[in-house]
Amino acid sequence: MFHLLHTRISRPYRSSVALEEERVWIAFYRRVANPAIAAEVVQHLDADADLKRTHSALYLRCKESLRRKKARQARAKRIRSVLRRILGGLLRDPASTMREPAHRAAKSHPKMAELAAAQPDGGPQSAASRPSKARLDGAAAPRSAKAA
Repeated sequence: MFHLLHTRISRPYRSSVALEEERVWIAFYRRVANPAIAAEVVQHLDADADLKRTHSALYLRCKESLRRKKARQARAKRIRSVLRRILGGLLRDPASTMREPAHRAAKSHPKMAELAAAQPDGGPQSAASRPSKARLDGAAAPRSAKAA
């Protein structure tokens, strides 16, 4: 019984280089959340099959980190696309969207196409150059006449 107390527990001797290597690999386990480090570790482990087999958990964690980065980028791309569509619709010139259907209708209707061809610019009249209906009827007087 006392014999067990006096025996020295022997462990394998490790050189200081081996201990430092182990510390570095452990540090990689902690830092693989950074995709740049994960990519370098994967590249290094892919080059050496024995290291890859020895540090398979590290390899898998690095791959997981790279997959998360790719998923974040895809999600950001989808969000940017939706925002571009929304903002593009809000910032689009409403006058240009109103003129487009009338221009298409003028081209498709033969009588309107003849009228459009007879105009000096060759296209449908813009809203600013058309006389208002009230002035054609003569019901509305100019503002300067009302003031006098």
